[in-house]
Amino acid sequence: MAHPSEALDAVQARNTLREAQDRALHREGIPMFAVLVDERGSGGIPQVTAEATDRGAERTAAVLARVQQYRTALAPTRRDSDMGVLISVLAVAAYEDFDRSVTR
Repeated sequence: MAHPSEALDAVQARNTLREAQDRALHREGIPMFAVLVDERGSGGIPQVTAEATDRGAERTAAVLARVQQYRTALAPTRRDSDMGVLISVLAVAAYEDFDRSVTR
């Protein structure tokens, strides 16, 4: 994912949105995560560390900043409650966050 401080112009944002929308999900699949939990009692749930929490907070802040940049570039005059714009902005930010790996 691009760094949130990098400028994002409308043309660049539109091109990334089109690239995200042109994917053929029936061929590529949809990126998902599966989490497996071993509950056989061999050690319990691992402790959450402050370092891991800080990394997670930094990553979340970076993704949210990029979402806002896409929203500003793609739809500066749209209402915040416009669900179509929201869905498009989230889709393009997620596509970029996955580093476009599904199309390479």
